[in-house]
Amino acid sequence: MTGLIAAILFGKGGPLHVANALLLNEVSTLFVNKRVMILNYEMGSSRYYTVNAILFVLTFFIFRMCLNSWLIYEIVRIYIKTDFQEISTF
Repeated sequence: MTGLIAAILFGKGGPLHVANALLLNEVSTLFVNKRVMILNYEMGSSRYYTVNAILFVLTFFIFRMCLNSWLIYEIVRIYIKTDFQEISTF
């Protein structure tokens, strides 16, 4: 959604840095998938499961909460100070 908003506001080529940064959201997905594997092997009470859960929470907070908040802030900051007559469209 953030990349779509950047594309609408800034035109062709504008959302490339946003899209690349949004790929970092997928770091937390590794730990979600690992959780499913751990549960399939019935290791839900192991230390490995606990470490995986902690790493998931940390990566989710850092990449999805903090990074996305910063990206939205940057998009709004650029939007406010941009003269839209200079921006090329699709």
